[in-house]
Amino acid sequence: MKKLAIIGTHTRTRDQAPWDDPEFEIWVMNEMPQAEWCKRWDVCFQIHRSEVYRSLKNFVNKEHWKWLQEKHGKPIYLEEVDRDVPDSRRFPLEEILANIPGAHLRWFKSSPVYALALALYMGYEHIDFYGLDMASNTEYGYQLPNFQFWVGIALGMGTKIEVLSNEQFFTGAMYGYEGETQIPNEFFKDRAIEIRPALKSAEWEVIKLKKRVEEALAANKFDKISTLISQLQIANLHAGEAKGALDEAERYGGRDDPIPRQEYERCMAQSQRDGEKARENMWHAGGQAEYVWNVWKQTKNPEAMRQLTKFMNDQMQYALDTGYLLGKHHENNRYAGKIDELITAAGGARTMAALGVIKGE
Repeated sequence: MKKLAIIGTHTRTRDQAPWDDPEFEIWVMNEMPQAEWCKRWDVCFQIHRSEVYRSLKNFVNKEHWKWLQEKHGKPIYLEEVDRDVPDSRRFPLEEILANIPGAHLRWFKSSPVYALALALYMGYEHIDFYGLDMASNTEYGYQLPNFQFWVGIALGMGTKIEVLSNEQFFTGAMYGYEGETQIPNEFFKDRAIEIRPALKSAEWEVIKLKKRVEEALAANKFDKISTLISQLQIANLHAGEAKGALDEAERYGGRDDPIPRQEYERCMAQSQRDGEKARENMWHAGGQAEYVWNVWKQTKNPEAMRQLTKFMNDQMQYALDTGYLLGKHHENNRYAGKIDELITAAGGARTMAALGVIKGE
């Protein structure tokens, strides 16, 4: 059986496909055979409803339906044979479900997975992948885990895989045995240095606005107070956010023990939950302040002004708390993302070596 290359559209690796190697069959999807960069193909998959592939408004190639109706002399797999597509063949789904281990779960989330399942059903023993980076949010969200599942099935069946265009998603330190990727301690310290000026600037803005609010209250500038309170709330949110981020950077920077990614995730979740409650309190106190502001504006009653001051102070404290928790959330999210970057940066070569692509290194 010939070697097989299943090819997608991602530009990072698709041009590295064995277009000129006669030992490889080339399997592609959807409108790819019509693309200029597609040098050749042996099988095409169009696993969409007929109303999709027949559409004259195809956003990838408006000539796709016309192309499908032409004779190419190569298999084009559809869900069912279409008499208007002369090369169409029925995708043997039921046969695959009955004969491939794990297929009975009916977990098919992308065209490359259908192609891989058919290749396993047909007995291909060497399958490589190009142009299937699966880097977008949609693909990463639900197609990637499904693709990983099917690669596992292929390897379990003894299939040889030398090239994985999304190899970075098949790597990482072995849980327990090899520890976990760690953010260097200097990263947290550099973050703290970066945040401190922003915190100082935000705190200074709060001080200036508080003084202006006090002056407006003393001068009974009713309309000006309303605008200043909104500005002061925003300033407190910003100051709190910077303080929350700085505290997290300093806390992590002061540790010398391993910090797992799960800790960042837990802190993100906790700060989000607490932040939602603080935000509710902020809006509640703001509503109370607005109510007594209207009373004060209409009556000029000193007691109303004192109540306004109290509710306003509560509102600003809750704004500070909300911003603080938001800062913690964002900062831990930054660290989780940094871990992912480090894993991705370190993973490709290692995975390829494990699969036999890199030898003697």
